[in-house]
Amino acid sequence: MVKVKPTIRRLAGVAIAIPLVLGSGVATAVAAPEESPSQPELAARTKSIIEYEGLQFKDLNDNGSVDAYEDWRLPVEERVADLVGEMTIEEKAGLMLIDTLNSGCEGQIADPADDYIENQYMHRFIFRNVVDSTSSACGAAGTPKITPAQAAEFTNSIQQRTEETRLGIPALFKSNARNHIDPDARVGINEAAGAFSAFPKEAGIASAALGDDSYMGVVEDFASVMGDEWSSIGLRGMYGYMADLSTDPRWYRVHETFTEDADLGADIMGQLVETLQSTSVDNLALSPDTDVALTMKHFPGGGPQELGLDPHYAHGKTQVYPGNGFANSLKPFRAAIDRGVSAIMPYYGAPMNVTYEGHTFPETGFAFSDDIVNGLLRDQLNFQGYVNSDTGIINDRAWGLEDATVPQRVAAAINGGTDTLSGFH
Repeated sequence: MVKVKPTIRRLAGVAIAIPLVLGSGVATAVAAPEESPSQPELAARTKSIIEYEGLQFKDLNDNGSVDAYEDWRLPVEERVADLVGEMTIEEKAGLMLIDTLNSGCEGQIADPADDYIENQYMHRFIFRNVVDSTSSACGAAGTPKITPAQAAEFTNSIQQRTEETRLGIPALFKSNARNHIDPDARVGINEAAGAFSAFPKEAGIASAALGDDSYMGVVEDFASVMGDEWSSIGLRGMYGYMADLSTDPRWYRVHETFTEDADLGADIMGQLVETLQSTSVDNLALSPDTDVALTMKHFPGGGPQELGLDPHYAHGKTQVYPGNGFANSLKPFRAAIDRGVSAIMPYYGAPMNVTYEGHTFPETGFAFSDDIVNGLLRDQLNFQGYVNSDTGIINDRAWGLEDATVPQRVAAAINGGTDTLSGFH
């Protein structure tokens, strides 16, 4: 801790969520910068701003001193280690959870926000409201439709709530894809474009990239627009993009894939990470320039289900990779990892008789598999971020662990390398 005699003042402003790359008490491995970063723009609503040696720091734990985790000049590893050392076991558990937290009518905070933040110690949320030019009438059935201004008001209000917590850890909102022309957008899969700029579906963007002289220029342009729009309303994380290959047209999520060409898919994933995350030179650190931190999915490649079915459902839980396609499915993920993708989401499926480099994987859901998450993703592919499970793996889709208790499933996921449990609290 750096002890100072601070000048303290309170600032009114927009509390921005800087994505914390923190899972089960383990920091993302980030090299220390050669030079200290310049003064970032800070804002606070309920906590103080400390002025020290001509610089400003947020007093997130309200103790009048600049703690290591509050000192933006220090390496991420050092800041995270200090923060984890200050956290209770309940706070650590809460940071391992993510679930849906939508806006109420006209951007108001609604249930279960208080429970999630105050009792469950949660800081990661999935945002599923449709954001459109007009909002729903208050009292209408279903999840309210809100305007961009109301969405920003809602996310800022939640940031204020999390700033008020003991350690002031900011919130991170994630969303599924929004910027596509899709008249049949399905809640929980992808969201309607609404007020967002609407581009062709993923395959259309891939096709345009193939016909573009600059190749990835069209992907960069698309991602730049998306990043500006998302960050403007406080959406700083994404459940996406899908790095899965279009290997089976029967799969009902094939419309969300970019291509069946693994090399093209790799180039697209790399460009999306580079543009949306604005990673540092070492390709490992997020920064204040990051618009949207990505959660690439569905590792190690979704879609090659038996009979073209889907592992959201028990009848589609078996993943087979016909034609020895497993190695090919890894290429887009390799590219995203090499560019420093923030997070990876394993799929629900359980591999059946899948062998890679002489090793046959156990027939359990990927998020529970030490062989897949720790062995393949982290050790072989050198992934340095955190692993965010798909929604509902504990209570609803624990393939291969159907007879296990909930505590046993949680233990299997955590011991298997999964850091964040989605849809569980």
